[in-house]
Amino acid sequence: MNTDWERDAGKDLTIERCEVYNTGSGGIILGGGSKKTLTPGNNTVTDCRIHDFDRRNKAGAAGVNIDGCGNRIVHSEIFNGDLQAIFVRGNDHLFEYNCIHHVARNSNDASAWYLGRDPSDRGNVIRWNFFHHVGRPDRKWTMGVYFDDATCGATVEGNVFYRVASYGTVYSNGGHDLTVRNNIFIEGYGPAYQLKSMWYDFGLDQIPYYFGEKGIYTRRLTRSVDITKPPYSTHYPLLKDWLDLLSDGTTYVGMRPRRNVFDQNVLVKYEETFRLVGKYAQTDIGENYITQQDPGFVDARAMDFTLRKDSVVFRELPDFRAIPFGQIGPRK
Repeated sequence: MNTDWERDAGKDLTIERCEVYNTGSGGIILGGGSKKTLTPGNNTVTDCRIHDFDRRNKAGAAGVNIDGCGNRIVHSEIFNGDLQAIFVRGNDHLFEYNCIHHVARNSNDASAWYLGRDPSDRGNVIRWNFFHHVGRPDRKWTMGVYFDDATCGATVEGNVFYRVASYGTVYSNGGHDLTVRNNIFIEGYGPAYQLKSMWYDFGLDQIPYYFGEKGIYTRRLTRSVDITKPPYSTHYPLLKDWLDLLSDGTTYVGMRPRRNVFDQNVLVKYEETFRLVGKYAQTDIGENYITQQDPGFVDARAMDFTLRKDSVVFRELPDFRAIPFGQIGPRK
């Protein structure tokens, strides 16, 4: 896949208050802006309902496919899909105030939100969304937010996850610079967070495929774009040494996850909280509140996960910021 494909998809365009449903191969394709120059497209999907969008093509047909640079999916509802709700390529996209549910229900290696295989796809922000009923307990390989194959430089902040995923509500294969903070995780089917150091686990025999002279990372980080030169070296300075070799002369910097943070989160009724797999599976696990009790939701049975003002969360995590749960989803 050519991840820096310039589609010239326009800018400052809006798809607003639409219902897209009963389609054969996906819902909306949203592009615009330039991944090569990191010029934002400012294109938006807002206040839409997208559902039952994969009647013919069950694989690769997301509710929204997004690429380019600097586009937005906001205040929308995406549901009833077998694989991904949102499939991402590109940089500096914003995903906020969306309700995403009942997806990845009949698949494995599936998720509600997906990005993978290009470490230069950075700057994406997932915040103030409500994910619920993603995957099933009997499907062992489903994720909520899925950072695949060394996805880097993303933020997951202020989201509510309820009954999401068996393999990791937030999952990463060897990512760097991933920040997961101020979220509420409730009754997930597996761990709330899992990070695999893939080059020291299942990816050990795949290093030439990714890092070799003709490897996909080599092509994408030096030829499709050049992470050592502007605009990438200035916009994402933490990325520019990713293909450098360590002192042993054989290990690439990008093979060892670094600067990942999981902090100020609330975990409710989880049997397993964190799972770090493989050597160098780095994540700084900060101060989080873990409980088997309702921490003070307005009405958990009705899936109103607004925290009451007297919630124990605000005492246990004084820096936790209230999530604007009532503003999530399409606006009437």
